[in-house]
Amino acid sequence: MRRAQDGKWSATASTSTSPQAISARAPDELTAIIKRLTETLAGDRCGLSNDAIIVRLTSPEAPNLTLVDLPGIVRTAVSGQDSEAIGKVNQLIDSYITKKHSIILAVVPSDQDIATIDILERARKVDPDGERTLGVLTKPDILEPGKNEEVVAVLKKPAQTAQTWFRYGEESFSISNSTGNLS
Repeated sequence: MRRAQDGKWSATASTSTSPQAISARAPDELTAIIKRLTETLAGDRCGLSNDAIIVRLTSPEAPNLTLVDLPGIVRTAVSGQDSEAIGKVNQLIDSYITKKHSIILAVVPSDQDIATIDILERARKVDPDGERTLGVLTKPDILEPGKNEEVVAVLKKPAQTAQTWFRYGEESFSISNSTGNLS
């Protein structure tokens, strides 16, 4: 992403093996291009590819930042998926999180036990002080009734949750979902 000098939104997408760029005039058009490129590179059967989709985006609101969207950690190859998928994904993830200039965005579903989340352990190994790791809890709307307190405990008292890297500042916070408020 780059801040647009001319004040206009624009984007192109290409692959690492074919630098021919496809232009998009709007965000929804870019989404469709990325989907087509993903299907071309990885197929529609849970495939993986070593090729990257490269998106160049400029916008008046965009920061000067490079984002890399990695696949989720694979524990078991599913039907139709290459049996080497687990090793490929692990190598790819490790190749990025070990870089000292990378920020690790550890995305964790709210409905899972924090102690069982692989990315937190991987982040702890390469970033023991948590200086480059940011934890994000997703899907608070699918929590079972009564589980809200556990999520709030993770956010407010990281030392009691296996020393995860979820931190908060002095400001108060609130997470809302369709069943209520997790303030």
